[in-house]
Amino acid sequence: MSDRPAIDRKTFVAFSFLVALLISFFKVYDDHDPDYVSPNERSRFYAVHALAERGELRITPEFERFGRCLDIAKVGDEHYSDKAPLLALLAAPAYKLFLTVSKDRAETEGTAYWFIKATTLAPFAVLLFWLICLFLLDRTGDRRFSLFAAFAALFATPVATYFGVLFSHALSATLLLATFLTARRATTAKSPPWFLATGALTGLTFLNEYQTAFALLLMLILLLSRFRDTRKALWIIAGGLPFAALFFAYNTMLFGTPFSLGYGHLENKAFSEIHHHGLYGITIPSGEAFVNLLFSPRIGFITLSPFLLFAFGSLYRPNGGPPRDRTTLDMLAVAALHFLIIASFGFYGGGWAFGSRHLVAIVPFLTIPAALFVYERKSVLLHLAYLSLTLFSVIIFTVANALRPLVEETIHNPLVNYYLLALRERYFVHSSLLSFLDVGNGASFLLYFAVTIGLFLFLAYRAVPGPIRATVFFPAPLVACFFCTLLMLPYRHHPHDIKMFYWMADSSRHSEEAKIKKHILHQETAETKWMLVRERK
Repeated sequence: MSDRPAIDRKTFVAFSFLVALLISFFKVYDDHDPDYVSPNERSRFYAVHALAERGELRITPEFERFGRCLDIAKVGDEHYSDKAPLLALLAAPAYKLFLTVSKDRAETEGTAYWFIKATTLAPFAVLLFWLICLFLLDRTGDRRFSLFAAFAALFATPVATYFGVLFSHALSATLLLATFLTARRATTAKSPPWFLATGALTGLTFLNEYQTAFALLLMLILLLSRFRDTRKALWIIAGGLPFAALFFAYNTMLFGTPFSLGYGHLENKAFSEIHHHGLYGITIPSGEAFVNLLFSPRIGFITLSPFLLFAFGSLYRPNGGPPRDRTTLDMLAVAALHFLIIASFGFYGGGWAFGSRHLVAIVPFLTIPAALFVYERKSVLLHLAYLSLTLFSVIIFTVANALRPLVEETIHNPLVNYYLLALRERYFVHSSLLSFLDVGNGASFLLYFAVTIGLFLFLAYRAVPGPIRATVFFPAPLVACFFCTLLMLPYRHHPHDIKMFYWMADSSRHSEEAKIKKHILHQETAETKWMLVRERK
């Protein structure tokens, strides 16, 4: 509608800058112990480095330069990244620029991650923020509430967490939502360009994360079910054809056949065993996966972002009538299907993770219905609960994103046995943008925390309707802090939790015993670690 408020240029520039700044603020790399890096990140970085430096996908030379990586594919004597290729292809041009301007080409691995994140991932974070905000603005006409809900969608969930590291999941969240919104627009425009764009975005999303294939297929079914004209399907196929050709060429060149994925050639025996069950590790949903994906203190969707439950309130209508909004139903259907696929995956926990990284792609499909449900009800209690729970989640993820978002699966309750320990020991490992001004890591953490929480509260205060502002806004921090306290209780004394300061210890501050334990943990193979985790479950 033309009379609805729009986002003015100053607001657009300010929030684009703030989102990019918060995503890129920390290096998220342990300079004290650079050997302790995520194999998932390294696998992608090696592919980016090989493309930018030599124009090839073979990453064997990167082993000699940066160290071996567990999460890789091996064909003959050569090594390749096992990951879907899109992120490496997107990052390679920017990283080529970095190699060109960096002094003596001896860049550190951590600085390279930082540069890729700032140039490749942060723009997609900004895009996701505005996709959510503008969709909500179109539905509600309320600019303040839309800005608040979009900010919560990123920073009260694992979305910002995985934009902050070299993973593909947050990028999938942007691409999957863009595909959905483009398909939705195609149902009204009914013109070929929108169907072409839907096909192209479908191909891009699949090239970024193969597990999104089922959600993408459901989207296309929902789109085509609105039409009886088969020519619409042909336009979609035409849009996706170049990316299908790229997918087949990539697999054939690296792994021998068009349908042979990197996951079918994993060098690590434990990882390979998981991916050889069912369809690349996807079998049937397990009860254990359901419980942990929803309620684990480490990766639980509901435990860490409980406000997402409001999304399912959209299914309820007074007087038993059917839901009026088909878009919301479609969003929930896509989210439910992807959740079932991940619950069927042998590696559903995602290894080193805080927040379920494999579910990040569907976070927008829950945050949007949740925001709409709360906004449409105009209930004081609903607003209080929504604000309290989003603040609770922002606090948790702000701490996690600043300290370290990659937590080993052996830690059952990171808040108690990881983050509180880090705060108590004043172990702020990550450099920040302020490090260039000689500002310490501890001060950078405090500033980042203050800016993120302060911006959230500012947006929340403006989003709450004036007549109920005092009733809703001022009790919310107390409720949020109460829930934070409750989250520290489960598994507090779990016998298999490991105090992780053995391996992240600064040698000048810790004992010889800690150094020895750190060395032992470094010598453990991935197979041994994985077997221990499986036994403990």
